[in-house]
Amino acid sequence: MQLRLRIRNFVSLVRSGNFRYLAGYYLDRIRVHPATAAYTVALDVRYARRLLGGDLPSRFSRLGAQAVHHTSYAILNLIFAVAKPRTDDVLVDVGCGKGRVVIYWLHRNYGRRIVGLEIDPDIAARTARQFRRFPNVEIIAGDAIVNIPADGTFFYLYNPFTEEKVVEFESRIAALPSRGQIRVIYYNPNFLEVFRTDRWARRVVQLNGMLDRGTLKRFCFPVAILDRIHAIAGDGSDERR
Repeated sequence: MQLRLRIRNFVSLVRSGNFRYLAGYYLDRIRVHPATAAYTVALDVRYARRLLGGDLPSRFSRLGAQAVHHTSYAILNLIFAVAKPRTDDVLVDVGCGKGRVVIYWLHRNYGRRIVGLEIDPDIAARTARQFRRFPNVEIIAGDAIVNIPADGTFFYLYNPFTEEKVVEFESRIAALPSRGQIRVIYYNPNFLEVFRTDRWARRVVQLNGMLDRGTLKRFCFPVAILDRIHAIAGDGSDERR
């Protein structure tokens, strides 16, 4: 299944006729700093027992889901240096794909529980199998917004939705019952405007310039750190905390 999706992705790039982009797209995946490559392989194999690189087009774009992307551990180091989870957080990776972020959290001993949400049942099933050795990790297949855990406190998303779905996500997170801190880490925040309400304190960090490795610079997108100020009460009104 994944091989067919990769072939389809390659064919679509060829048909686009932009061969300069096509060459850069694949060269950027093999021309990596040796230490970064070794670190990536070590973590992938230790926790997943397979290599997790490679993007996949979404089979569920009609439902507002974007392509499946992977993120370099070097970039995850930057993201979670500026937005570090707490030890008592329930961590939720919204659109977890193959599980790179879950691996990073496990490796850093972040949070007391980790939940990965993935709409593609085939990808979710394989990701769940690779983490079955870890009792604090749960991978849930299906619509992420429907399956958001009520006890979640720290949410990570790498642009997984269309704008319409981001609106639904914001409403769902704003209505969670937690009286503690709820934080959303939105990497490559294409629809950040959705969070420009008085329910959220917003901070955007530019990752450009934090890495001197040219191969990774093109993937250093801004990261938005969103802290919920007050929630939506059960009656639909805002409830100050």
